Amino acid sequence: MKIIVLLLISIVSIGYSQESCNYSEKEIVSIFEHINKSDASNIKHLEVRRNDFFQNFDTIIRIMNCSDFEIQKGNYSKSEKRKIEDGISRTLIHIFQSAPEKILNDKTIDLFKNQLEISNLNKKHLITALSIYRYDNSNKLESLKGFYLEALKEWDISEAELDY
Repeated sequence: MKIIVLLLISIVSIGYSQESCNYSEKEIVSIFEHINKSDASNIKHLEVRRNDFFQNFDTIIRIMNCSDFEIQKGNYSKSEKRKIEDGISRTLIHIFQSAPEKILNDKTIDLFKNQLEISNLNKKHLITALSIYRYDNSNKLESLKGFYLEALKEWDISEAELDY
């Protein structure tokens, strides 16, 4: 019985992992404008700010899991693409600083690999976030080292690119 339940959960998870979300481009831009604004809010309320980062990250992951989300093939202006990229970049940096395990896991490593392949994620943003992570955690890399090395491999990033 346990096996059947686990199998059903796996099938449902796979079905949701690349769903068509039908966000309009206007909605996507609005979401990322909110992410960018929340990055600068609650500076004095660290717990609220941290929760905002987690919500932003979860939102970005949900959007990246949409099969119809394509930055480069969308009808976004240069400014709108920049807003999307800035929101992703800022959020990656904050999550690597506060909860790197949310990124350094098999599921997110694979998702980001896919996003790199379809140009929804810019490698330079990962390099910047990973460089900061490595600098901040130079003495504590052991706990996530396997995932860290796997991420570098899957995202085609060398240690030399992370030099600071």
